[in-house]
Amino acid sequence: MVAWIVITGNRFPPSFNPSFLLPYTHEMTFFQRVVNLLVTFVTDVSMDAPNRTLESVYKTYLPDAPSFEGAESYLSLILSNTHYAITYPRALLPAVVEVFN
Repeated sequence: MVAWIVITGNRFPPSFNPSFLLPYTHEMTFFQRVVNLLVTFVTDVSMDAPNRTLESVYKTYLPDAPSFEGAESYLSLILSNTHYAITYPRALLPAVVEVFN
């Protein structure tokens, strides 16, 4: 979740944007906001290890391929599988387009 948010500059502060792992809505109590912050932090930290493992695997077969950080510099558009009609509205930058099928 957070990797592409940071890349495009679009941030979802956990103080009012609930984690996709929790059943909370954008109307959270203080306790729910604290829990949401902790879950978001743990999710961000836990996603770093699989990315490093995958990068080491594909570097063995594709040694000339750019690293994840190098590939991120080419990112200019993100198609998000959400839509304001089925979720609550969020502030998105133009680089993030909501697509709903």
